[in-house]
Amino acid sequence: SAAPFHNWAPDVYDGVPTIVTTWLTIMPKLSILILLLEVQAGVAQSFEVWTNLLLVSSLLSLVIGTVVGLAQTRIKRLLAYSTISHVGFLLLALGVNTEESIESFLFYLVQYNITNLNAFMIILAFGYVMHSSVSRSSGQNTDLQLIIELAGQFRSNPILGLSLTVCLFSMAGV
Repeated sequence: SAAPFHNWAPDVYDGVPTIVTTWLTIMPKLSILILLLEVQAGVAQSFEVWTNLLLVSSLLSLVIGTVVGLAQTRIKRLLAYSTISHVGFLLLALGVNTEESIESFLFYLVQYNITNLNAFMIILAFGYVMHSSVSRSSGQNTDLQLIIELAGQFRSNPILGLSLTVCLFSMAGV
């Protein structure tokens, strides 16, 4: 979900159940970025246009993911734009193509996927905790949709609230 090919991500992330979104946000990105790492290792020295494309896509992803993400009110759309921004950082490391940037790329890829998985699992847990009585009786969906639904969750479940806070700060780069 790197710009300019990012338009599908927010709609898909928001439209599917959270457990599916969790898989969609980790597995395809992991495999595509590892493929790009292999391609970059093979063509970077002899094909300067490839490096320039990575850097332009990185810049677009960083700007679009950050600016548009600030206006979101839905949880999964916010995380989709966060993903676009993070892919921008990963593409930047690939575009620089030094030994240090490749090491940083691999570390960032692992760290981001673990944090992303944790954030989605916590959001799932909040949904099940908040809607446990409703879902058992009526079979309704337990996914949280809006950021405002997280208000006051630290008081009702401090461990999950603190865990989500740590994940979001990690994703924000703090």
